[in-house]
Amino acid sequence: MFLLHPNVHSWFFNFHDSCLNTFPIWFYHWWIWFDCAPTVFPPEANEGWDFSSKATTSMEPYMKEVQFFKQFIVAWIFCWEYRLHQYLPTPYPLSLVHIYKIKWWPEYKSKLCGKENVEYFCKTNTKKFTLHNLHHFEKQSKIAPTTPTKKESSSSSTKSKTGINTKGTRPP
Repeated sequence: MFLLHPNVHSWFFNFHDSCLNTFPIWFYHWWIWFDCAPTVFPPEANEGWDFSSKATTSMEPYMKEVQFFKQFIVAWIFCWEYRLHQYLPTPYPLSLVHIYKIKWWPEYKSKLCGKENVEYFCKTNTKKFTLHNLHHFEKQSKIAPTTPTKKESSSSSTKSKTGINTKGTRPP
């Protein structure tokens, strides 16, 4: 069936914001196999992860990841597909195998797990940006006044401060 209709299957993962901080042992075993590796983070999220992993020195690496993903509600996509692969020597048939992949969910606002938010959380134990207030910060940055800038003319005959244009002749 899978060979006749090859499909990529996927699940969307993230932690609910009211999720508890403790997890059963079986979950950590699952996490080791199917977690979202920080290697798929975009630059802003990667800076937050680096800061967090340096700030939390008392946890095992797999626990740091779980707590980071849980605390900042990081979302990712877990995909799998089936393929035929030659694992055994040639006289044996091909094997049907799972291929697992993870990818960053591009709709996730990486500012939620960026360095600014992680650093703020480490200092205050509260988050500056949340799913519920991020839109306020995004609106403020869009409507903030901008400083007007003077545009330079690309014409070769613009006047300089001395009143002489760049062609070397005096204006009339």
